[in-house]
Amino acid sequence: MRLSLALLSLVSSTWASNHLRREVENNRIPDRYIIRVSDDADLDALETEILARPGATIFKRFEHQFFKGLSVVSRSESISSLLDIEGVDKAWQAGRVILDIPEVSTTLRATQNESDGDEVPPASTYSLHNFTGVDKVHSGGILGNGVKVAVIDTGIYYKHPALGGGYGPGYKVAGGYDLVGGQYPTGPIIPDDDPYPETRDPQLYQNDHGTHVAGIIAGKSDW
Repeated sequence: MRLSLALLSLVSSTWASNHLRREVENNRIPDRYIIRVSDDADLDALETEILARPGATIFKRFEHQFFKGLSVVSRSESISSLLDIEGVDKAWQAGRVILDIPEVSTTLRATQNESDGDEVPPASTYSLHNFTGVDKVHSGGILGNGVKVAVIDTGIYYKHPALGGGYGPGYKVAGGYDLVGGQYPTGPIIPDDDPYPETRDPQLYQNDHGTHVAGIIAGKSDW
């Protein structure tokens, strides 16, 4: 599964339901852990201490205002032993998040592709806006102008007309990053600054979850 980050400048907003299926028990990564350290902990010193332990390596380092910690690979460590390290306040076994890929109706997709997107269906006849209160926000003139939302997902097909048809400053998809690159998972991890490269997993192309989410957030019309 490719993981991309895209930043959208919004013209409208709503909430999306979570389509990710988390199966922590079945998707744990053996011998890999994620630890969170306290704000006042010395991350360099903690990393040095872990690397001094037999067989331990650092898979990734996290230094962010919202999360500070390390991803540790070790056959000899456990959650308990990592929690015993001074400065560590939380530890988890690393796991994978699996994206559900439902069957897609090719007939429906062909019909959708024939539309040019210029006609905007009367959303008031079926939209959840009336149930969530978004309609009242819109009636007050609040349409999300100037708001920025970061989407971490499978990538965004920003060439779609409903998403502005382009990428970069001035477009709805104003920026982004591919955290693993177009060759993942069969090839090496080579990040780049395109959240939807031309080389992509054919299975994900049939169900571009990131594009779907971006459409809910900032799509021009109902596709």
